Amino acid sequence: MVASKVQLVRNDGAYRLVGLLKNNGANEANSSQITVMLYGEDGKLIGTANGYGAASPLAPNALTSFDARGEMLAEGRVASYDYMVQSEDHAAMPAASKEEAPPSRIVRVSPADVRVIEHVRLTTEELLDPDFALFDASALKLSAPRRLLDEIERPILYAELVNTSDQYVVLSPKADISLFDGSRRLDVRQAWSLPARLYPGERVPVALTGRIDRYTEAKTDWLPAKRAALPGPRPKLAVTVENTEAQVGTGTLNFSYRFRYKYVTVHGRVRNDSQAEVENVKVWVSLYDAQDKLTGAAYQELRLPKLKPEESAPFQVDVKQYGGNFARVGVVYDAGPR
Repeated sequence: MVASKVQLVRNDGAYRLVGLLKNNGANEANSSQITVMLYGEDGKLIGTANGYGAASPLAPNALTSFDARGEMLAEGRVASYDYMVQSEDHAAMPAASKEEAPPSRIVRVSPADVRVIEHVRLTTEELLDPDFALFDASALKLSAPRRLLDEIERPILYAELVNTSDQYVVLSPKADISLFDGSRRLDVRQAWSLPARLYPGERVPVALTGRIDRYTEAKTDWLPAKRAALPGPRPKLAVTVENTEAQVGTGTLNFSYRFRYKYVTVHGRVRNDSQAEVENVKVWVSLYDAQDKLTGAAYQELRLPKLKPEESAPFQVDVKQYGGNFARVGVVYDAGPR
């Protein structure tokens, strides 16, 4: 059994040794096991890993992948490692004892040359694919946050995220958005999550809340994300807006302060244009004023039945309007497991 394309990876906080195994013997190989010892800069053992070939038994001249996941025994940088491949060949040695088995070969790798890919978990196949690439974060554009006041005069900031790529869907985008007032970093949080799949040209609203009297600078750090070529993995749905109603609501704060607010009820319909049942439909609804600026936004998981192909169902979303009167409505959707 011969290992190739072996690489030590630190992926999403865990060490993994991945590679390919080829059976160079004349008989099937069973239970191909990979054992790994991780050493620190002082040469001491700081972790171990264990894994098996994906295919078993493995026919002569056949290839399979392996993925040995590590367990750290101590903190520290991995400076070198040993790995060993073992397998059973019952056809060649039906009654062989341990003494008769061929000796195991330990391979030392120093320096370790660890490949680091954090914040996104990759499959074994993705790590071994020489053509695999993450989404180019420069294709994600976040507009300058617009500060508005909600119904009880609390600040809320709206921005828009746009996927400017013309080729790829970005999968599960995540961003660390920081606002500064001079040199002071403000305490802000995102009001809702982003879609698991954002397609080229789609614009999704981002709402930031917190104590934001003013800000002078915004910085966005995009975490690594996977990509998918078009047409992408999202179920094909037709999400349409059928009509809107501009309304005024009232509320009470602390049993004494009464306030009024504007909101828009968006009535729409979801039709399943894919070939399989669809459920767990989510929508991000944006209100735009006459200058095409965000004046309100909302995220909602729609309470719809499972939709079979060509079936449709109505939906309704209430969106509070904090800026000028809306002139149009935009909708981005996602669907899939909860």
